[in-house]
Amino acid sequence: MCPVPARGAPRLCAVLLVTAGAFAACSESNEGGTPGGGANGGSGATGGASAAGGSSAAGSGGGSSASGGTAGSTGGGASGSGGTGGGSADAAPEVCDATCHFVRADAPTGGDGASWSTAWQSLPDTLERGHRYYVADGDYPAYTFDDPAADVQIVTIVKATAGRHGSEAGWQDAYGDGSASFGPLSFTDPYYVVDGGAGRGLRVVGDFQGDVVTIDAAHVTLQNADIDGAFAANASGQHVAGACTGLSAGGTNNVRIEGCEIHDVADDGVSLSNVQEVDFVGNVVHALHACGTDGGCGPCYNGHSDGIETYDVEHGRFIGNFVYDVRSTATFFFGNWADSLGNGPSEYCEDMLLENNVFYAPEVGLVAYIQDANGVRAYNNVFWGVRQGGYGGLSVGQHVTGLYLYNNVILSINLAHTGGTFNPAEHHGDYNVFGVSLGQWQDSANDRVMDDPGFTAISAASGTAVTSPQPADFSPVATSPLVDTGYAGDATISIPSTDFFGAARVGQPDVGAIERQ
Repeated sequence: MCPVPARGAPRLCAVLLVTAGAFAACSESNEGGTPGGGANGGSGATGGASAAGGSSAAGSGGGSSASGGTAGSTGGGASGSGGTGGGSADAAPEVCDATCHFVRADAPTGGDGASWSTAWQSLPDTLERGHRYYVADGDYPAYTFDDPAADVQIVTIVKATAGRHGSEAGWQDAYGDGSASFGPLSFTDPYYVVDGGAGRGLRVVGDFQGDVVTIDAAHVTLQNADIDGAFAANASGQHVAGACTGLSAGGTNNVRIEGCEIHDVADDGVSLSNVQEVDFVGNVVHALHACGTDGGCGPCYNGHSDGIETYDVEHGRFIGNFVYDVRSTATFFFGNWADSLGNGPSEYCEDMLLENNVFYAPEVGLVAYIQDANGVRAYNNVFWGVRQGGYGGLSVGQHVTGLYLYNNVILSINLAHTGGTFNPAEHHGDYNVFGVSLGQWQDSANDRVMDDPGFTAISAASGTAVTSPQPADFSPVATSPLVDTGYAGDATISIPSTDFFGAARVGQPDVGAIERQ
């Protein structure tokens, strides 16, 4: 392990990640096997913490935890959901032995890490496989996780709290009532779990131009972290501090990001490239400043901010996320450069599940882009913004096969913008509510078009933007046409059994991400 050097050159395609609840060492509750495993269940995301150094995030209820193994093949497969929001609980009993170690920034020098009284002042350069490291409040340097793998032994990093700190020897509750703040984190070797605990007590702060979190290794779980790009501009609007990308992951597999808040970056919130088996669950992504080379604002590549950008991703599960305030391209963008800059169709995204997400972007032309993708299942999502003529909704572009849209609230669908055409053999959907029809998507028998879907505190398609939305704003009112009008599913269409907040869908489900209770 060693401090992370400054990351200078921006990359053409950034990358992103997610977390799960798997633990080794110290006999605490184990939430599901190998870190980053595609089928691991886990608790929902912690409610939104205030973004340190940036705008305040709306709290995500966490959504359904991803479970049920690999997302099904084109058009079907059980998506699996369950679990509730609220983040990692701190109530599980702990039994620590010599495999537990303790880190406290204000500890006396010369400690051996064996207790809170003799804690290390920072994470040691070398971490032991199968061991757990409890980290108290304080400021810590950037860190690279680069310990060679030993079979599948996991290294676990835990933010210490009053309810979860491993040992009473030398412990004081004041050690765990704030946050542990690190510089950028990088994972270059596999099998790590990093857990910020309830309240997102682990904060990771970006440097100028770099990525706040970089994952270049397999079987990595990151959960309940405040990933702060710390973007800043001068009086002329020029980017002078903070990261280009919140979280990037590339050339890896079995990654899980859960319950994190990713915010205040110049360009993309999350960037995933050449990743297999990824779970992105219960995260909040917001405050992306659209500042880069294209607008002359700063050094980050192009500055076309996307909340989540995917390229050459296979078996991706994006569940219960809240993405808003992207200020540029889209909340979710399927990369479309495989044919022009890559290796063609072999790098299209494949087997992608979008479930119980709220995507809100009234400030951009289109809320999300689906293109260059084989097997996309979008169930019970909200794709919403403000109508801008033929824009403001969902773009479905070229090379999209096996697309299934059910129980979504979608402002509109635009195929022409990126050269797509409706193909009834590959484009399937029903029980969706559209704010407006552009005549480019072929509606099914139970699809409906209405300007106002009846959200609690979000305007109709022809209304005005809400500048500080909260997830609950997208709940349907009692008289909403979304209530009890969705599809319950069948052998091919697996509708989530719980909603964005982890509440059960009972009987005929509501349309959209949130079930009226």
